[in-house]
Amino acid sequence: IEFIDDLTFGQYIRLIEKEENWNKLKLKIERVPFIKQLNKIREIRNDIMHFDPEGISQEQRDDLINMSNFLTELIKYN
Repeated sequence: IEFIDDLTFGQYIRLIEKEENWNKLKLKIERVPFIKQLNKIREIRNDIMHFDPEGISQEQRDDLINMSNFLTELIKYN
């Protein structure tokens, strides 16, 4: 791996799951719930990218919107 874009979404999550890496980010949020939500987003992303014929549910759509909004706010305050 030479560049960050050589990683998969799951690999990003595994990197920041490690407390030593998480601490380097200096985020003012709790790690465990954030990682849990990222895993939900990863699953939704995989459904989309593997062309799930059923599409995504309203709950999944809401999860994506909520995470997007959360990350936008996180950028403002961290």
